[in-house]
Amino acid sequence: MKVNQQEFNAFISEKKEPTWFSSYRKSAFKKLKSAKMPSFKYGLNILIEPTGFSFDALKPLSEPKSNIKIENPEKSVSVSLGNALTDADPIIDEDLKDFTASHWQDNNQLYYFNQAFANDFLIIKIPDNLELKKPIQIRYDIKQSPFISNIFILAGKNAKAQILINKVSSNVPSKVSSNKASYVADDVRIISGPNSKIEFITIQNLSKKTINVQRRNALTKKNAEVNWIDICLGTKYTKSDVITSLVDEGATAKNTVLFLGSQEQQYDLYTASLHKSPNTFSDIVTKGVLNDKSKALSRGLVRIEKNAAGSNGYETQDVLILSEKAEADAIPNLEIENNDVKCSHGSTVGQIDKDKLFYLMSRGLAESEAKMKIVEGYFTPVLDLFKDPDLKDKVHNSITKAMG
Repeated sequence: MKVNQQEFNAFISEKKEPTWFSSYRKSAFKKLKSAKMPSFKYGLNILIEPTGFSFDALKPLSEPKSNIKIENPEKSVSVSLGNALTDADPIIDEDLKDFTASHWQDNNQLYYFNQAFANDFLIIKIPDNLELKKPIQIRYDIKQSPFISNIFILAGKNAKAQILINKVSSNVPSKVSSNKASYVADDVRIISGPNSKIEFITIQNLSKKTINVQRRNALTKKNAEVNWIDICLGTKYTKSDVITSLVDEGATAKNTVLFLGSQEQQYDLYTASLHKSPNTFSDIVTKGVLNDKSKALSRGLVRIEKNAAGSNGYETQDVLILSEKAEADAIPNLEIENNDVKCSHGSTVGQIDKDKLFYLMSRGLAESEAKMKIVEGYFTPVLDLFKDPDLKDKVHNSITKAMG
């Protein structure tokens, strides 16, 4: 990626932020120079990459135009914008600095670019023993590109919270004229303290002229639980990584990814559960629907290390194809280094059941209406994960609108 020292110096001079984060940026920029771009080719013949877009042409933008709305139901929860923080702010402590440690890194140019030139920074701290009755809701309406977010979430012991991120954008051009698509990226990191439970939900409905790169990463402590729910509806191209490290005994991770593709959308989806301690549990569920000339690759990994006896890991990937020109690939993977475990994986790629379609059409529905009903039923198990009726309706309406 072609970014020089002068551009970086100009970018960082415009940022007012804690010293430790500026130092982190400088480290990322230094590593950017020698790192390589991630591969968009998997195996011999699977290629998922954005067409008509150049990552080399990306240029830093210090303050992109956007509307960010935050609904925080509990005053004791700290939700802070990074550009409003200083070194003297009481939220800046040693626990927070752990978010920039080396174990979060992904050694490629795209990752280091996003860290060096992040222009949106959000910190959420949930205190010990607090159980939120309503979700923290954050809505991004992105109006200028590139827009790159860092979101750090620190949950204290016995804390319980649900966090909803809703991302939309206008058809805004990139700052670089050679890129007709805009660029949006985020990096979400969660440290979940002992006995805590955090559910992080993303509804991504960005413009179909957007290139989206998102990365979710969590460290779960003893008996803690982190649940990721990613709903991918928009963009021209999405590259998504969801990785949970089960670092202490009794930790749990549940990754649910739902995607809906149409026209020429492309999804490159990766989910991983890394079992590092005994008696840990993980469940990965990926479900998608593809229409027109859309394309998706779903890769999953359950890794159980030598000292993780008594752990359970499960992984399923299912894709429903609505068009002969759509393409789906699923690559589940298990890496097991301990025999005292339970693991399984499975994947299916199929078309709509013609008998079900005929039945619905015989009841007076047009073919398009019948297909929509089948797709709604296909996504019902994911919608049932939402216990809050208002949140469930919001997700259902987003999916229905995307299908329409």
